[in-house]
Amino acid sequence: MSPTVIDFLCRGLTGRGGWELLAVLRVATQRIIFAATLYLHRSPAQDWIERHLTLPVEHRARLSALLEARSHPAAERRHQRRQRCHEAQASGSAALPAHAARLKDYPPGTA
Repeated sequence: MSPTVIDFLCRGLTGRGGWELLAVLRVATQRIIFAATLYLHRSPAQDWIERHLTLPVEHRARLSALLEARSHPAAERRHQRRQRCHEAQASGSAALPAHAARLKDYPPGTA
């Protein structure tokens, strides 16, 4: 074999030595494995995102409705507070019924 062919086989296209080529090959292999793992697990990741990110969106919509309700008349706001208190008692959360009990003109009860 000619010296240029032997040099090409030893050093590759980049002109690097054997250990350097192994290091580059290892990094390339790790990137390929990482990309394949992301590709194969994208569906469970998307499902998790859909399940866990809908709750903040719902809370933001509810908060914007509450802020908009500030401009309503007092009787309407009182009615909306009572509705929220009934929802809190129905949810079974201990913190929300305690808040409902502190509201004015609302008789606390059990769900």
